[in-house]
Amino acid sequence: MKSRTLSCAIVLTLALGALRAVYANSASWNLNPTNGDWNTATNWTPQTVPNGPTDVATFAGSSITGLTLSAETTEVAAIVFNAGGSSFNITADPESTQTDVTMTISGTGIINNSGVTQNLAAAQVSGPDGFIDFVNGASARYWTALTALGATTNGLYHGGFISFNRGAGTMLFIGNATAANAIFTLNGSTTSSSPTANIVFIGIFGDICTAANGFFTVNGGQRPGTSGGSVFFNGFNGTQVVSAGRATLINNGGNGRDSVGGQTAFLTDWTTASQATLVANGGVNGTIAFYGNSDGGEARIELFSNGLLDLTNTAEISLGSIEGDGLIKLGANRTESVSCRVPMRHWPRSPKWKSLIRICN
Repeated sequence: MKSRTLSCAIVLTLALGALRAVYANSASWNLNPTNGDWNTATNWTPQTVPNGPTDVATFAGSSITGLTLSAETTEVAAIVFNAGGSSFNITADPESTQTDVTMTISGTGIINNSGVTQNLAAAQVSGPDGFIDFVNGASARYWTALTALGATTNGLYHGGFISFNRGAGTMLFIGNATAANAIFTLNGSTTSSSPTANIVFIGIFGDICTAANGFFTVNGGQRPGTSGGSVFFNGFNGTQVVSAGRATLINNGGNGRDSVGGQTAFLTDWTTASQATLVANGGVNGTIAFYGNSDGGEARIELFSNGLLDLTNTAEISLGSIEGDGLIKLGANRTESVSCRVPMRHWPRSPKWKSLIRICN
């Protein structure tokens, strides 16, 4: 009996040891932490910092809800916000380290069961940058607001970065959110079964939501038969405006046959391209699309190679300018719905553009 009991104890000990090895640094943020530093072990229960590819960081209620990272690199598989928990602000902020600070989310992603909006941000301070990278299919679920804060200094500095690699991400700008002058990169999916990376600007209840002076690179599917990333502007009845501001949005074609290019789309009546620069590059079509009564504003449209401007789903629309050698899709009998407020530049010689040139000039 003693031998059998000892054997069971050994097996149980080994099993628990293996479990601890797998979830060695998974932890829950304390109700009353010492400070807001993610990388301080005493702020967690158990007293260990979630910082590994299998680690899960869990949040519920807490007296400190503003967190920053003091380590140069921090990685978790998932961040979970429990039901009824506080609303947190987690920032990859290089201020305390004066070096680049990166948070990588490499597993399930962000799971928000709290019932309130959770906020993650990437910042920039005097040169060093903050990065938040979603990799391996990690996703940001609904009511998770991600913000890349603009540069705080003049010169070559470019602000915080938030990127979705290998698809599966949605970055939401909700309400009075702004993209400032930060840089965003969305990569298309690498397999036909994986979802794409998206940025969605959503305006509700009279708010002003804007891409401001952000710089967006939206890449197409990375292999044949895969989908591209997308930036969507979507307002609801009662929204004051959802605007592309003076942002630059570059939509690149996909790589390979039947792959879908990156796209920027204005989905509803309460959206405007404002004074943005919208670029669609070929390969397999990068696309700029307008729907319903969305407003083209004074946007500058640049179309290259097979880059596409899709106006088939719009009412009458005006645009600042169109240039390049790409494509415009008007739909049946819709040429009269296209107008331009400033002269066109660099028109191609292709006959398929002649009717549009006569209207715009």
